[in-house]
Formats: sequence, C-alpha cells, structure tokens
Amino acid sequence: MRRVSILSRLKVRTSLILVLVFFLFMLATGAAVGVYSLHADNQSLTRVVQAQRVHAVIGEAADHYKNVQSLLGQALASYIVSKDKQKNADAPAVGGDAGGSASPLGSDASTHVIEARKELTRSEAAFKNFQVLTKGMDDTDGWYRRTSDAYLDLMKNGVKPLIAMLEKGKLGDYETFLSSTASYMGDNLNLALNNLNMYQQDIIDGTYERQAQIYIWVIRAVAAAMVVAVLIALLAYVFLGRMVLRPLRLAGGHFDRIAGGDLTQRVEVKTRNEIGVLYESLKRMQESL
Repeated sequence: MRRVSILSRLKVRTSLILVLVFFLFMLATGAAVGVYSLHADNQSLTRVVQAQRVHAVIGEAADHYKNVQSLLGQALASYIVSKDKQKNADAPAVGGDAGGSASPLGSDASTHVIEARKELTRSEAAFKNFQVLTKGMDDTDGWYRRTSDAYLDLMKNGVKPLIAMLEKGKLGDYETFLSSTASYMGDNLNLALNNLNMYQQDIIDGTYERQAQIYIWVIRAVAAAMVVAVLIALLAYVFLGRMVLRPLRLAGGHFDRIAGGDLTQRVEVKTRNEIGVLYESLKRMQESL
C-alpha cells in the first residue's frame, strides 16, 4: 500500500526527470568504465614501455662492456706480439729480456686500450640511464638493485684495474686477476642480467594477463549495463504507460461521454499528480452539469 501511495503522488514531471536521470546515470557509468579501461590500458602500456626501455639501456651497457672485453683482448694480443718482436730484436745484443721488465705498450695496443676506455665511458653512460629509469620503479624482488651492484662492482673492481694493469704491461697480474676475480665478476653480472630479463618478462606477461582480465571485465560490464538499460527502459515504458498514457486515455473517454451527454459514468480520482488534477477538474465539471 505504501508503494501505491508513493506512485500515486509521483508527479509526471518527476517521473520524466527520473527516467532522464537514469539514462544520464547509465551514460556517466559507461563513460566511467571507458575512462577506467583507458587508464588501465595506459598503465599497462607504461609498464611495458618502462620494461623495454630498461632492457634496452642495460643491454646497451652490457654491449659496450663486451666491446671493452674484446678491445682489451686485442690490446693484450698486440702487446704480446710487440713484446716478442722487441725481445727477438734485442736478443743478439743483450741476451734476452733477462730483467723481466715490462716494455711500454706499442701503438696498436695503446690504440685498443684507448678505444676500450671510450667503450667503458659509453657503457657507464648507458648504465646511468638505467639507474635513472629504475629509480622510481617497483623493485620488490631487488633485481634492479642486484644488477646495479653487480655492474658497479665489475666496473670499479674488475674492468678498471684490468685496464690499469694492461697499460703498465703487468701481464702476469693481468692474467691472474682476470681469471680469479674479473671473470667471476663478469659471470655475476651476466647472472644478474639473466635474472633481470626473466623478471622483466614476468612483468610483461603479468601486465598482459591483467589487461586481458580487465578487457573481459569491461565487456561483461558493458553487456550487463546494456541488459539493465533495456530492462529499465521496458519498466519505464510500462510505468509511464500506467501512470500517464493510460490515465490520459481514460480522461479522454470521460470527456467524450460527457460531451455526448452521458453523466452516469463516475469519475474517480486515484492520483495526486498532474493527472489527478485533471481528473479533479473533470469530476467538478461532471458534478456541475
């Protein structure tokens, strides 16, 4: 009874406004879902792009480091060849390199060392970009930090001492340090890079899976909203038909009977809205006649 009383007092204007408000709400909801979907897409794309940029810059740093290794190897080979030639040239006069002192680097070896230092500078520049990119990124598992530590340790305690030893011609120290320490540091960096690559791939795969789930959710939400909109539209049609159109048709019938002289049909006022006011006027007109 309470529901009937509320509907009977509901104004036609209010009914139309409620219908419009509903469709505006559905429109706003659809826009919100669209904005959320775009926001999720943007976040996913940002994560993927960040991962790709990080992969690119650390890969560039690693490539320059490999160039450093190659150039140092070439410098070592050039130095050994130059030293052997010097020994052979000096052997008849001094009886060989009895003192065991290291000869200065030849021009070829020096050129390779200079190029190695340039490649080292390029590698460090790329690594700084890596540090900038990863500064604000989530590093819960610590793979960015481990990669940074491995790289810095290798450059500071591995590559730079190797270059210094080679420049001074300390072949024994160079080979010992390379096999015992620098090689281990290089393996540690490679391991960190492999783990970082797997971690970044997990990020990309997880982002793809989340985006696929969001896409499915959006499709389901839109489908459900469409179903609800159709149901509400049908309910609105039935509601307006019963509250507005049907009473107006009945009022028109009353007017026709009164105009024809039939005053036997009693006019009942069932609502308090605009239609009810119309029926009140019709009832007073019938009673006055």
